[in-house]
Amino acid sequence: MGVLMPEKTNSYLFSNDSPNIGSHLDRLGFGAIAERLAAAIVNQATDGGLVFGIEGPWGSGKSSLIARLEQTLKSRDDPPEIVNFSPWLIKSRDALLDALFEDLSTAIRRIATAAEEKNNAKKSKSKKAAKEIAEKADALLGSYASSVGRLAKLARIAELVVPGAALAGATLEAGSSFMESFGKPKEIVAQKERTATALRELNKRIVVFIDDLDRLEPQEAVEVLRLVRAVADFPNVIYVMSYDRQSVTHTLESTLDIENGDEFMEKFVQVDFRLPIPEAFALRRWFRDEVTELFSSQLLDAENSDQRDVARRLNEYIDSAGGRYLQTPRDVVRTLNALRLYGPSIVEQVYLPDLVWLQLVRSNDPELHKWVEAHVTVVAAIAGGASVSSDAEQRALDQLKKALASQDRKLEEVVWELHGILPGVDWDTDKIKHPDGWKLLNGLSDTRLRKWVTLRRLGSPHHFRYYFSLTKPEGVLTDARLLSVVEASTDAQNATESLRKILARPGEPTGATLDRFLDRLLALSSDELPASAIPALLAGLANVVDEASSKGGRHGLGVDWLAVEAERAFRELFKRLSPNDRMLVVKQMFGHGKAIGWLVGLLADDVYARGLAGEDSKGSHETFFDTEEFEIARSVLVVRLKNAGSALLDVPRLLPTLYGWNYLGDPSDVASWCKNQIESDAGLLAFLGKSRGWANATGIGVYYPLNRKNLSEFIDYDLAKERVERLFRHAEERDVRTRAKELLEAFKQGEES
Repeated sequence: MGVLMPEKTNSYLFSNDSPNIGSHLDRLGFGAIAERLAAAIVNQATDGGLVFGIEGPWGSGKSSLIARLEQTLKSRDDPPEIVNFSPWLIKSRDALLDALFEDLSTAIRRIATAAEEKNNAKKSKSKKAAKEIAEKADALLGSYASSVGRLAKLARIAELVVPGAALAGATLEAGSSFMESFGKPKEIVAQKERTATALRELNKRIVVFIDDLDRLEPQEAVEVLRLVRAVADFPNVIYVMSYDRQSVTHTLESTLDIENGDEFMEKFVQVDFRLPIPEAFALRRWFRDEVTELFSSQLLDAENSDQRDVARRLNEYIDSAGGRYLQTPRDVVRTLNALRLYGPSIVEQVYLPDLVWLQLVRSNDPELHKWVEAHVTVVAAIAGGASVSSDAEQRALDQLKKALASQDRKLEEVVWELHGILPGVDWDTDKIKHPDGWKLLNGLSDTRLRKWVTLRRLGSPHHFRYYFSLTKPEGVLTDARLLSVVEASTDAQNATESLRKILARPGEPTGATLDRFLDRLLALSSDELPASAIPALLAGLANVVDEASSKGGRHGLGVDWLAVEAERAFRELFKRLSPNDRMLVVKQMFGHGKAIGWLVGLLADDVYARGLAGEDSKGSHETFFDTEEFEIARSVLVVRLKNAGSALLDVPRLLPTLYGWNYLGDPSDVASWCKNQIESDAGLLAFLGKSRGWANATGIGVYYPLNRKNLSEFIDYDLAKERVERLFRHAEERDVRTRAKELLEAFKQGEES
């Protein structure tokens, strides 16, 4: 089929791949070509008819050229009669002849009608003669069609009219001279000669366009060639056929069992025109102009530095990937259609150059597109805390090579392009470890991924799904929702409420939601996250981290990863504040924040660096808070810990909190609190349940032991174990006995590990 170069009045309209006939959209020079071809067609002597071929590969614009040629012929002072014959719409090969003769008859009747109208207007005898000639030609054509139509197949007709025409390698010649020396129904031959004579006198050309010959089934294509060259070859009838020569010659060779389809094709087509290969620059310029119009609001503000950067990178991608993929007009149209589908609804959620690059790949290189989707999905999983197997990198590299091989390209041809677009595609000079020079799925730290997140790029774990499914990735906060939280955080209470709404998102683990929020928060620009909003956000964070960790934080390897991520976010945001704001935040967070376990952990580095955990610990850490900040945080936090009572059991990780309290304050206060908590049996069970550690062993998997060394810092280990054994044997409540049994197993695991 042909190529439509869409009207610029509405750049969001899809191209339906129909032929282009608008001269104002003639980007590939088809107008000038059509003018020359039209002159050649109408000036050609056609005593015995003519078959004219337009050759070009799939998608090269043959149908567009035919449409332009038809328009050019119609615009001439004495235009020929035009017939558009569409053999692929005809249900059977046997009906091809009837359909073609009916189209020719219709054209002749139009000639007769036009002659009559001119005769009525001018009372011209010559026009009357022209009408009579046309009517006579139509009648003779009808008789001839009726006679040959009674024969079963076109191959049989060709054999009767042209000796050997149904045989491979038969020599087909134009005109009637070859119809003399073989056995055939004399009446049919005579009818054809009378029809030819009448059409020769018609003094009016009929141009029959047969587009996309290569769309037909092999046998149908052969029948059409026989039909136009052996059965319906008449004076003043010019056939213009378009086809992919390689495809048609292959069809002839396979269907007729001949060796050289090119030579055989020459017996059917007297004049051929090979569509010129479009200049790569012209195709890219056309594509660039359409993209610029489609996304004008993202590109045309010359005063906006961000838009200038987007436009610069977009041009780079169009030159690199566009130069690789835009080989025909159809390639341009298909990619533009993909952008019209994917672009308008998500352009504000994605990075435009990456979107354009991906649609160039999607429309023209499906295997690489599949690999890219798999790669960014794995990147998102890793960013979310998942681990990958040791051989995952090599598998990904092998799959990339395979995808490139499907397009006969090598890794080095596109890998630098991928490096600039996707995280986790990096150069490595260690040729022993990475002989190809490239490594995948490495260095995917939150800090490194942040630049992809900030620009909403294809490699962003929070935006990649938009590029593939028009929707956001599962669990991802929209940019609008994220910014609304920032705007609503005018004080600690509002910030806390906003964060709790995020934590309450249905279908999402609480900790995972907060983790993603923090990652996105750090990726915001200073304009999106002004320093004035940070104090309230940090105060809100100090209210919800323990709650989120308890409900769904990541605790792999015994580490509260949510607390770690929250501390990382706190440190980065805290550094952006002025000294006065820092002090206000310290007083608010440590004096009132409900996440008391997390707050104790925030002071851990300073505890060690300042020697509070022993002189030997000084060199292993660096202070984060200045002395005044640390002392204020320490003093108010110790008071709160002393007054916490049993509420302290609600912290996600009890023993680290107790250790921190031990270093920050008076160890006797910690011992007193522990003694009070375990006085009752219920308190003992609760205390031990919150004091279990984390371990992983081959054959067992993850388990949660009670460690003698850790517990002995705060309670009498042996006495606690004896009390639990008594409860297991003698407690009346079944629930108590069940909990005691679990704890005894934890004691055992701790002693055996």
